[in-house]
Amino acid sequence: MSGHSGGATQTVVAPCRRSLKEKLIQRMRDGWARGEQVTADELLKQHPEVGHCRSVILDVAFEEYSQRIEAGAPVDRAEFSRQFGVHENALRKLLSVNGLVLTNPDFVPGAEGDEVVKWPEVGETLLGFHLLEELGRGTFARVYLAVEPALGNRPVAVKFSREAADEAETLGKLRHPNVVPVYSVRHDYSSDLSAICMPFLGQVTLADVLSRVFGPTGRPQKGRAIMQAIAAFNEACQPVDPLPSDPLIDRRGYVDAVIHLAAQLAEALNYTHARGVCHGDLKPSNVLMSPDGKPMLLDFNLSPDEQLLERRMGGTVPYMAPGPLAQMLGRPLKGVTEADPRDDLFSLGVVLYEMLCGSFPFGEVDAEVPIKELAADLLNRQEAGPAEVSNPDVDPPLARLIAGCLAFDAQKRPQSGEQLAAALRQSLSRRRRSYRWARTHRRLSSALVAGVLAMGAAGAVGLASLPPIEERLLQRGQQALASGKLAEAKDYFREAVDHDPNSYEGWFGRGRAWHGMGDHGEALKDYNEARRIRPNPLVFACIAECRAESDDVLAIASYSEAIEKGFATAPLLNNFAVALMRKAELAKAGHWLDVALQLDPSLQAALHNRAMVEFRLSLREDRLVKPRAQADIMLALAVGPVTGELLFDAALISSKSAGNRDELAEVAFNYLKEAHRLGADPEKLKGERVLRELVGLARLDSLGKQRPVSDLYAAKRRVDPLSEID
Repeated sequence: MSGHSGGATQTVVAPCRRSLKEKLIQRMRDGWARGEQVTADELLKQHPEVGHCRSVILDVAFEEYSQRIEAGAPVDRAEFSRQFGVHENALRKLLSVNGLVLTNPDFVPGAEGDEVVKWPEVGETLLGFHLLEELGRGTFARVYLAVEPALGNRPVAVKFSREAADEAETLGKLRHPNVVPVYSVRHDYSSDLSAICMPFLGQVTLADVLSRVFGPTGRPQKGRAIMQAIAAFNEACQPVDPLPSDPLIDRRGYVDAVIHLAAQLAEALNYTHARGVCHGDLKPSNVLMSPDGKPMLLDFNLSPDEQLLERRMGGTVPYMAPGPLAQMLGRPLKGVTEADPRDDLFSLGVVLYEMLCGSFPFGEVDAEVPIKELAADLLNRQEAGPAEVSNPDVDPPLARLIAGCLAFDAQKRPQSGEQLAAALRQSLSRRRRSYRWARTHRRLSSALVAGVLAMGAAGAVGLASLPPIEERLLQRGQQALASGKLAEAKDYFREAVDHDPNSYEGWFGRGRAWHGMGDHGEALKDYNEARRIRPNPLVFACIAECRAESDDVLAIASYSEAIEKGFATAPLLNNFAVALMRKAELAKAGHWLDVALQLDPSLQAALHNRAMVEFRLSLREDRLVKPRAQADIMLALAVGPVTGELLFDAALISSKSAGNRDELAEVAFNYLKEAHRLGADPEKLKGERVLRELVGLARLDSLGKQRPVSDLYAAKRRVDPLSEID
């Protein structure tokens, strides 16, 4: 559905024409009306210009299916979908929802007089987005590939929905490499649709991958089958620039690759749960697979409202935990009254089982059965327990872990995403991987054992030994660092350095731990040791960040050195500009902010800083600000988050803009009222001459004497470049 920026230049092709789709559908209808069984395959072959366009292919295929049903001909959904190659899984879902609608009329809004939603059309420009192609659709939303002309035609995925604002509010809180981020949310009052803007990184989901890896050849053996599936879908659909494959997927066995993916999802859930956000609808179609194999959570948009829950069940039921299923049936389980994070872990257990076995742990479900009947049957099966893991490559401890995730009683499941992720990572230890390999290569492993015995005890001890202690310490340190356990990470890296004083990873890792803990002096010492061993650009960037906390002159020199050595990311260039601004080198700061925004046009801190560089230049040169400053500050507000400081600076820029002074005064005052609500000091507002002159002292006094208590005032003017290092 969506993707991420990843620093790569995206390839955007010309949009599919709506007129072509309508023409093909009409040709099919006319043919069937004449008694000719026109097929989607025939029509699509006659129009190769359709190419990658999934929306045209699915709509034409769906039309053929509908014509066959209307003609009274029995159609095997699975067999019908299979002829459409990489689009098979998406078409099967579309046909399943059709069956669900027929048997559950309350499922679709509009069945009882609700207003029909008028969705945007491909080719339209709406809310600043030019819509190129429909990427996906559901009862409650449409997702489009679009470009933003105001931001250099960058490609984005835009989701239109009646409920998008709630989803954006949820996603806007989340910053995690395995959660799809939100650029902005906008509302169209004429259609009452909200639009969530997200980065575009293809449209391959885990559901697509699973539909391909479990093919006619049976269960996959190598992790590269996952990467091959992603590449095949990306090639057949809207193209994206390739990225280097994750080696833990591409070079490992299939079971190891699945564990690696599941551990990342568990860590992402742990992150969201710690911020009070349960996913509520975890399933393969809500996991985006980036071109390099990174799983990313999508669609945090389920409402706990029971009526909405009933209307959203489509492909969700097989992945639902017992608590929500029972609640939907009106007989909640004892002690279950609200969203439970452990329900997300249950859903992840279902996904993990399906990834390993190609089937559901509690048996298949029939989408044409009424929802409540389906839910009641599944709840009974869940209480009886899951089927045993059918994949012989899965070792008993991993099978027990999966069974634990699928426990009917939430108390018997892993109690947090962190606990589950740690257990999964333990399954990737060398000892456990060797054990799994031996189980699935019994004949060869027996020969190896015989060979080892012949070599003698010394050889056997050498073969069975664990990795060196410093390697194990570094691995534990990295795991603790990734989990945010900074003090624990620091201690692991210290021990690694004690074992090997020339360990670049040890010094650099401990520097990162100190840095995260706010001790920039200690971090700087460790970064310098790392630079002594391996003077790479990352170290220079981290040194610059530490120096920026206390000495702008030294920081500017270090930033320059990092850029010269090739570390020129948008966050680092923004931070370089902040140091230059503090030294009043405004022209240079503006230059580097221009470069930063070329790399990432939606980096809020850079937009905010560039607007303020122009404001300060306007004061220095006694002139009005240039229009770009107003555009930058407005875009910074649209990107979010909105803070008191950002609103205060927006008022300052309005005060120096060209236009009707009365209108500008009203705009500035509205900004200031909201800034005051978010914690702006009234004395600071009155202390700005340009605001007093535009708004008037009396209106500024009306804001009140006491500053409200709020932690929403300070804007993030610097961005942590370590997030990109990860």
